[in-house]
Amino acid sequence: METILGILIGVIATIFISHYYYKRSSNKSLTPYLTLSTKIFSGIDSTVRKQLKFMYQNSEVEDIHQLEFLIANDGEKAITNCIEPLSLDMPSSSQVLDSVIVHKHPSNLKVSIFEELQEDRKTKVIIDFPLLNKGDFFLVKLLLSGSVNWRELSFYILSDDLPRIIKPKMLPPSATKKEKLNIEWAAFFIGILELIFTIGREYAMFTIWKLKPDLFPYPWSSFNPSISGNLLLIIWGHYCPVKS
Repeated sequence: METILGILIGVIATIFISHYYYKRSSNKSLTPYLTLSTKIFSGIDSTVRKQLKFMYQNSEVEDIHQLEFLIANDGEKAITNCIEPLSLDMPSSSQVLDSVIVHKHPSNLKVSIFEELQEDRKTKVIIDFPLLNKGDFFLVKLLLSGSVNWRELSFYILSDDLPRIIKPKMLPPSATKKEKLNIEWAAFFIGILELIFTIGREYAMFTIWKLKPDLFPYPWSSFNPSISGNLLLIIWGHYCPVKS
């Protein structure tokens, strides 16, 4: 009874572990991280500010707001063949003065940015890339007229396994620190458990073979087909390693 129970525990644990690693390998994630939000004329003395003028297309701009977003593939799978590219709708109270990609990783990453004026007079910033592999990222700089609350902004994309709307996040402080050896303890302990259950399962099968060798298909001449024998054969065959 204890041997059968050990086999069942090993089977259940292996299923859960396989599911865990499958979810990790199929995870797809795209995140816009805010790296800078500043008002160009902020902190300037009012008397000095009155003497400063910034002209854009023959119109004076009262306030200038600079935003920078780091767009990163922080998932496990590549992002490619998007049905609709990544975009950002700006509020009607703000005009996009300039939009540019200031940094790419890797440097040969193909990414383009342009602006599109909508029917409601709002500006849409469109960021197009054919492929963004795991760990790839690029830095977008936006120069805006007026003040914008970045928390109210939303990025949009239409791609498999990605949410339609993506809210920007603050870049975590750890992202700017020197990379250190990072041990994923959850995966480490799961690996140890898998090893323990695998050894236990193999030992249980060996014990059953010693007690009742007629249940196993080797040698073939001594194999007597039965429900229990077929069940053990299925379990054994399912967990034997298969090389592609």
